[in-house]
Amino acid sequence: MRRKRKIFILWVRGDLSRVVVPVLDLELRRHKLDVEMDRVLKTSNRASLAQWMANNIENLVVICVVTPELAALFNCDEDAPPQEHKGGQWEIRMLIQRLYEHGMGDGCPVIPVLPPGVDAEDGPMILRGLENTRFDHVTGEGIDTIVKRVHNAYDHSEGVVLGRLPAEDKTQVPTQPWDGLTEKLRHVDPCHPHAYEIGMAWVRRALKKGVSHSSDLLPVFKRIRLAAFRVDDLVLLEQITDICLKAVEQLDLDDESRVEKCTYLLNKAFVLCCNHKLSMAQVVAEQAYGLACAARDAASIARAKRCLAFIHVRLAGFRSGEARAEEVARARVFAVSAMNQFQSVDSEDKHLAALAMAEVHFTEYRYERNKRSLDEAARFSAEAAKGFSDQKFHWYDEARLLQSAVAFEQGGTAGATKLLDETLLDLRARAERAEACTELLANGHLLRARFWVPRRRGDAQVEIGAARAIFDKLNRRRMVAECDWLSFTCDRKRYRFGAYDIRALERNCPNPVRRLKVARRGRTWSVIGGLLWGRIDDKYWKRAIQETPDDDNDEC
Repeated sequence: MRRKRKIFILWVRGDLSRVVVPVLDLELRRHKLDVEMDRVLKTSNRASLAQWMANNIENLVVICVVTPELAALFNCDEDAPPQEHKGGQWEIRMLIQRLYEHGMGDGCPVIPVLPPGVDAEDGPMILRGLENTRFDHVTGEGIDTIVKRVHNAYDHSEGVVLGRLPAEDKTQVPTQPWDGLTEKLRHVDPCHPHAYEIGMAWVRRALKKGVSHSSDLLPVFKRIRLAAFRVDDLVLLEQITDICLKAVEQLDLDDESRVEKCTYLLNKAFVLCCNHKLSMAQVVAEQAYGLACAARDAASIARAKRCLAFIHVRLAGFRSGEARAEEVARARVFAVSAMNQFQSVDSEDKHLAALAMAEVHFTEYRYERNKRSLDEAARFSAEAAKGFSDQKFHWYDEARLLQSAVAFEQGGTAGATKLLDETLLDLRARAERAEACTELLANGHLLRARFWVPRRRGDAQVEIGAARAIFDKLNRRRMVAECDWLSFTCDRKRYRFGAYDIRALERNCPNPVRRLKVARRGRTWSVIGGLLWGRIDDKYWKRAIQETPDDDNDEC
């Protein structure tokens, strides 16, 4: 049995490293590595700090966390060194000596690690020539590559000592024609525009030549997915998902490949949701949930539940009465379960679960007018928006739109309008290049119209017109009908409709096309017995809806 291998983490204290290093430490220990670093010196009582540092850097594999503070120490003036980080300066001199002794051969014992937002060019010159590996402390992406490099370095070192090189890896997959692009994706920051360009090139080649499954596939998928999210490119997202699903079909499913396929399927369900194909998204998400349960992977199970919560809460908008209540109840069960799983981890998973909870509570409020549900929607939407505040893409915009709607319902008209105006300004700047942003922009215009309907009907009609033009261009027939319905509510008095009539129709008729047919006939119905004045009970509106033919296919 291979003995437990030790590594030394070299880092310089700074805002970024204080967040990244503890997570990296934890992840390495989870992979059965023994970690040494000076973060725990206060409790370890080393007899000789200098000797301890020297032994670790000379004899262990060194993971070097590249940050601006580390680069500054590498580049400091040796004749007038800074007074802070003296231990770090000494460690760096030892590290440079270790690199010179090793040379440029295989199995380098120094592994530069790039946190999010840091590129290899930002690091010290001596580390740029080495293979730099990215590590995302939020998603954990990159830890498998780091662990593999640690073992490769030790295998090479032990092979040299014993007079032999490590045995050839028989499981290595054949080189693919775009391995150069894969290597670039591994080192580029997904937030950088260059990552999106490389991802586009990778997908184009894969679509042309096909792709077989390899250990690189999931990391490539995650990086292209994040790059696509940064520019709201749902087409690229759908293409990379389909490529990966086709490749994983070649495998005999074990627990690891089930989890991988589950990841791809959940992304497919997300794309289908964005394209308003909710029934298909539900089928795909349920398939992902089945794979996650079969693999007994708690995180994947929770992600599948969260995806199903989003789908069911949106399906509730296509239902009425008991059917709608059942959809909301299912969404609540899935959202609560996902939130409980991710509550203790500050990550994208937790923020998405909070967004799902916010949508469920706000949907309950809309149909039940329960103030407690509204307060919970406010709490969870604020949590989601705060979590995504440094990642300004699709989910962040959705969370802010939901925050605006909740704030308006709570009576904070000024705050809601200000937040909505800021969101629309951001979306307008990105809408020209991304359909997903364009649709969110239309939703924002529609939301602003709802704010203005009671007091500024003329301005509301302008916002409705802007939203309708976008939905019509995107061929969103249902949303075009919603715009027409909101326009009708602006002129409800002309049809002798009261606020109660509007709410009754919205509550009992989810299909906006059918709802408009009922409303445009006014208040003359055979089931009512002629023209009526005053308030009409809910049961009469239900009968009027039943009397109206539903020849429109309200697909979901």
